[in-house]
Amino acid sequence: GHVQIALNYATALRKTLLSLRVEDSCPTLLAHAMAITHRAESKMTRAQADYDAKTNHGATQGCIL
Repeated sequence: GHVQIALNYATALRKTLLSLRVEDSCPTLLAHAMAITHRAESKMTRAQADYDAKTNHGATQGCIL
Protein backbone atom coordinates (compact mmCIF):
# COMPACT_ATOMS: atom_id res chain seq x y z
CA GLY A 1 0.00 0.00 0.00
CA HIS A 2 1.11 3.49 0.87
CA VAL A 3 4.20 2.34 2.75
CA GLN A 4 5.44 0.30 -0.20
CA ILE A 5 4.88 3.21 -2.58
CA ALA A 6 6.88 5.49 -0.27
CA LEU A 7 9.68 2.94 0.09
CA ASN A 8 9.88 2.43 -3.67
CA TYR A 9 10.17 6.17 -4.30
CA ALA A 10 12.66 6.62 -1.45
CA THR A 11 14.85 3.86 -2.83
CA ALA A 12 14.75 5.33 -6.33
CA LEU A 13 15.44 8.83 -4.99
CA ARG A 14 18.43 7.63 -2.98
CA LYS A 15 19.87 5.88 -6.04
CA THR A 16 19.40 8.99 -8.18
CA LEU A 17 20.91 11.34 -5.59
CA LEU A 18 23.92 9.08 -5.12
CA SER A 19 24.55 9.22 -8.86
CA LEU A 20 24.93 13.01 -8.90
CA ARG A 21 28.32 14.31 -9.97
CA VAL A 22 30.29 15.42 -6.95
CA GLU A 23 32.58 17.59 -9.11
CA ASP A 24 29.83 20.20 -9.32
CA SER A 25 29.98 23.17 -6.99
CA CYS A 26 27.98 22.93 -3.77
CA PRO A 27 25.29 25.36 -4.94
CA THR A 28 24.92 23.48 -8.25
CA LEU A 29 24.83 20.12 -6.52
CA LEU A 30 22.24 21.40 -4.05
CA ALA A 31 20.08 22.84 -6.83
CA HIS A 32 20.16 19.54 -8.74
CA ALA A 33 19.41 17.53 -5.60
CA MET A 34 16.50 19.77 -4.66
CA ALA A 35 15.02 19.64 -8.18
CA ILE A 36 15.30 15.85 -8.27
CA THR A 37 13.76 15.58 -4.81
CA HIS A 38 10.84 17.86 -5.68
CA ARG A 39 10.11 15.89 -8.87
CA ALA A 40 10.25 12.60 -6.97
CA GLU A 41 7.96 13.96 -4.26
CA SER A 42 5.44 15.12 -6.87
CA LYS A 43 5.48 11.74 -8.59
CA MET A 44 5.08 9.92 -5.27
CA THR A 45 2.18 12.17 -4.26
CA ARG A 46 0.45 11.36 -7.56
CA ALA A 47 1.12 7.64 -7.05
CA GLN A 48 -0.33 7.81 -3.53
CA ALA A 49 -3.43 9.62 -4.82
CA ASP A 50 -3.83 7.06 -7.62
CA TYR A 51 -3.57 4.28 -5.05
CA ASP A 52 -6.26 5.94 -2.92
CA ALA A 53 -8.52 6.27 -5.96
CA LYS A 54 -7.91 2.66 -6.96
CA THR A 55 -8.64 1.31 -3.45
CA ASN A 56 -11.32 3.89 -2.54
CA HIS A 57 -9.05 5.04 0.29
CA GLY A 58 -8.56 1.46 1.47
CA ALA A 59 -12.24 0.47 1.44
CA THR A 60 -11.65 -2.20 -1.22
CA GLN A 61 -9.01 -3.72 1.04
CA GLY A 62 -11.14 -3.92 4.15
CA CYS A 63 -10.00 -0.70 5.79
CA ILE A 64 -12.63 0.74 8.11
CA LEU A 65 -12.27 4.21 9.60
